[in-house]
Amino acid sequence: MKTGDTLVLFTLHYPYGKKSETFIENEIEHLADAFKRVIIIPREKTHSGQRALPQNVEVNDFLVNSGKVDNHFKYILSSFNRLRAVLKIYTYTILNDKKRVDYLTGGYFIYYLANALKEAKLIESFIEKSNLNNPVFYDYWFVNSTLSLAYLKSKKSISNLYCRAHGFDVFNERWDCGSVPFRQYILKNIDKVFAISNYNKEYFNQQLTKYSEKVKVAYLGVRANKFKLESQLKVDEKTTFLIVSCANLFPFKQIQRIPELLCLMKLEHKTIRWVHFGDGPKEKEVLDAAQHLPSNITFDYKGHVANQKVLDFYSENDVDLFLSLSLKEGLPVSMMEAQSFGVPIMAYSIFGIPEIVNDTTGVLLDLSATNEDIAQEIALIVEHKISFSKSEIKSFFNKNFSAESNYKNFTKNLLDKND
Repeated sequence: MKTGDTLVLFTLHYPYGKKSETFIENEIEHLADAFKRVIIIPREKTHSGQRALPQNVEVNDFLVNSGKVDNHFKYILSSFNRLRAVLKIYTYTILNDKKRVDYLTGGYFIYYLANALKEAKLIESFIEKSNLNNPVFYDYWFVNSTLSLAYLKSKKSISNLYCRAHGFDVFNERWDCGSVPFRQYILKNIDKVFAISNYNKEYFNQQLTKYSEKVKVAYLGVRANKFKLESQLKVDEKTTFLIVSCANLFPFKQIQRIPELLCLMKLEHKTIRWVHFGDGPKEKEVLDAAQHLPSNITFDYKGHVANQKVLDFYSENDVDLFLSLSLKEGLPVSMMEAQSFGVPIMAYSIFGIPEIVNDTTGVLLDLSATNEDIAQEIALIVEHKISFSKSEIKSFFNKNFSAESNYKNFTKNLLDKND
């Protein structure tokens, strides 16, 4: 039932392209169901193909190709109002932000702020021209259009502002300038920030001098899924152990290590089938490494496929393990998808991963684990020395990562409008 009027959703690319922000696809239906009108405003349009959207969702590209400020000092000094805004925001930041030293030495922040003010002007013009009825503004990221929106809220040009906080937009270590830009100022002017994990929330609050009560946790979620196989072999009757990995082939994902550690497996009366979904710059290295797998281990490289193809595979195959060796993760939706089918997960104990992987749902690896260590952990599962209950894994999923309940609670927060 639609109880809200208008939601204005700011994204980086979505709904354009096939790969970017795919996790929004799980959320958009719930947003469209909660609001009479949803307007998506992407920042970039690197691919022309648009994904399917609910009927009451529209896209406005006014920020796409809007261009950066050529000379940020000239842009700021050419307007008294802009100069006043820069001085006000910068002064507040230096007085209140824990990373104030970075702002005193880094010219990048002036450039960043100048572009945010330019974008704020475009957003304000959009608001004035649009027929918006009691709008709620929601940025899918903490670093996207959020600073522009926070500035507009400080001017009372908008009244309701929320955002999520995922990974690069949370951790200072991801930024060459030393910190997430203007975090404290944004927190002052936003209604709520929804971190996607407890880990993110705790890190976030460590960076704040005030307003930590505005940071809440709102897990992402995926649909509960059903296994389509009519019958399953008992665990001890299976002769092939099925491993799935699902990740873009970037160096930090370390997919190229999987063939190396699988080569260390010494199995009797068992074969292994490894299936990978995802492509990327390390593709050749992964494929080359897979050429050296022994005869009892087969590799099925799927590359990039539509998300539904991944879900169909889980539905039609009795997957024994989801394996991740990624060194940088938030709380991956790919793990939620595997878990929705009762698949145990093996991954490093980093960031938000311990919130989805535990003794019931899988195996947490120490960052110092060698290929030999990981191969031994997999062998324990293959040989049934460690076992997992699919029903218990699905029960944990339903309690924590169900799209139906998570997005219902999330949209309720947006509809409350800070009342």
